[in-house]
Amino acid sequence: MLNDANWTSSRKIKHDYVCRSCGKVYLRSYYTDNKEEIKITNSEYYKEHIEKGRADRKVYRAANREQLNSQTKIWRESHREEIKTYYWTLRELALKIVFEANGGTGDIRCMMDDCGCDALHLLELDYKNGGHTKLTKEGKLPRGSQLYREIKDGKVEPSLFRVLCKPHNWLTFIEKKFSVDFALKFIGFVTPP
Repeated sequence: MLNDANWTSSRKIKHDYVCRSCGKVYLRSYYTDNKEEIKITNSEYYKEHIEKGRADRKVYRAANREQLNSQTKIWRESHREEIKTYYWTLRELALKIVFEANGGTGDIRCMMDDCGCDALHLLELDYKNGGHTKLTKEGKLPRGSQLYREIKDGKVEPSLFRVLCKPHNWLTFIEKKFSVDFALKFIGFVTPP
């Protein structure tokens, strides 16, 4: 029989001392046999203690801000292309969801009647009712990639937005801000001679 006196690398499981490798085998088999029960117990615990967990994480982040920032910077630099690909894929998916929610079919393009711009790098989301900047400052709407994530997850109603090209988005802003009408028609990309 193992105990702390005769073997220091032992662990106690259910009042018995076993070696660490046997303990790992036991714990793995216990988890696979009781997986659903463990998940339910853990989810109930986390639901009850969610605020405490948030507070603990906030304190930890405040105490270790410099270290976390340096680790994040290193990770982002080493995964730059993956992050870029993820962002553009997420953006394209959000544009497609908004485009289809407003009755669009086929490829994503500017939703103005006289425009056919379909260059993804020129397309943007426009908040139909105006005042998106004010709502983001008040915390009522997310912005940037968080907005794209929430549209994808269904947390933000996609019919509140429409897909516009950058020139039309600026024109609608100017028209709303200064009550002036402009006409702009997309004729395609022109390459210089």
